[in-house]
Amino acid sequence: MVFSFFKKGKADEPTRAGEKMPAPKPAAPAVPVRAAAPEPAVAEEPVDQLTTMIGDLPSLGGMLVEESGFDDSGVARALSPVAEEAAIYFANNKPLDAIRVLGEWVKQPEAKDDVQPWYMLFDLYQLSGMQQAFDELCIHFVEVFLCSPPLWRGKKVEKAAPVAAPVANKASNYLALTGVISVDSKPQIEQMRQILEKQGELQLDVSKIQALESSGSALLLQTFQKFRRGGARVQLGGTGNLIGLLKKQTQEAGPAEHWLLLMEIYQLLGREADFEELAIEYAVTLEVSPPSWEAVATRMTAVDSEPAAAEVEQEKPADVFHPQGEIAGNIQPVLQAFRAYVEAHQQVVVDLADVTRVDFVSVGDLMNELMALMANGKQANLLNVNELIIALFQTMGLDDFVVMHRAKDRTARAKKCV
Repeated sequence: MVFSFFKKGKADEPTRAGEKMPAPKPAAPAVPVRAAAPEPAVAEEPVDQLTTMIGDLPSLGGMLVEESGFDDSGVARALSPVAEEAAIYFANNKPLDAIRVLGEWVKQPEAKDDVQPWYMLFDLYQLSGMQQAFDELCIHFVEVFLCSPPLWRGKKVEKAAPVAAPVANKASNYLALTGVISVDSKPQIEQMRQILEKQGELQLDVSKIQALESSGSALLLQTFQKFRRGGARVQLGGTGNLIGLLKKQTQEAGPAEHWLLLMEIYQLLGREADFEELAIEYAVTLEVSPPSWEAVATRMTAVDSEPAAAEVEQEKPADVFHPQGEIAGNIQPVLQAFRAYVEAHQQVVVDLADVTRVDFVSVGDLMNELMALMANGKQANLLNVNELIIALFQTMGLDDFVVMHRAKDRTARAKKCV
């Protein structure tokens, strides 16, 4: 489905303040004027710009895409004024101003009617490394939309040795589970609770577990669920060992407790695709209903010693154009590379997974390229576009010349929240 969402509204639609919307934008000129970006009116003192080097942060995208758009009916929806305002702020490299206007908006009653600004705020928090704010927004998002929020995409997990013995200053909150975990492991489970109660946090090493009985898996499952849902400060290390033991049990159609504990580990690691796949196998093999993925922000974290499938760096196909970093300032080198790519390909596919920001001035150059592309009978498909770039392209009318797609996981969640 062609990217269909959030076209500009008609001139007689009300704005947030009850005023008339501006007249519809005229057709794009052949050579747009490279003028300075307009600034949204701000009554207060400007906020200092964020100093984070956006271009150095991890990618927000993946290669798998599907048809995009929040609106499955195919009817175009207007870009909201707050989304447009935030998009301009971010294009002008003022992410804190964009965060401010979006953060104020999601607290309003009308926020339940438009999910796009929420996703813009999620991407801002992700790009800015603000994971605590991201997690807090997840909780609010679930309360409003009753569906799963986006997942925080951390840096790629490296293969590492099992958690080493703690240094002296960490010994007070460190505990390693060892041997065979069974009903006889209750003293170790109780010790975990005591450390949490006394120290306020727990470093739990599961790399030394040798085997699990069904009673032991049931004990760990109950404990981990209680920690996660209660917001306990727990760091779970050496999970690769535990996952391997549990996978062996599930492959042999072992007791349900092993399956349920493995699903809980996937929940802690944020591996929703693995969770859903295992849930289906669980239902088919044991002929019982599986648990559902719980969108719950938590302070319990797990360190995966085997990389998740989504975190394994994949080789990108040669027939896709891959710009990186920020498209800002002098973008002629990027445009020259793009022209060379277009000459060699009939299908024009651009993966923006590694593009974090497009500045306002560069949009004119991009529009010229896209118009020339259409004049030659081609149209660009943009993959893995983050919400801030989507809103900017809608604001400037580039969505008339391209087909835009989100990453697959983002698209699926967006549709569920409509």
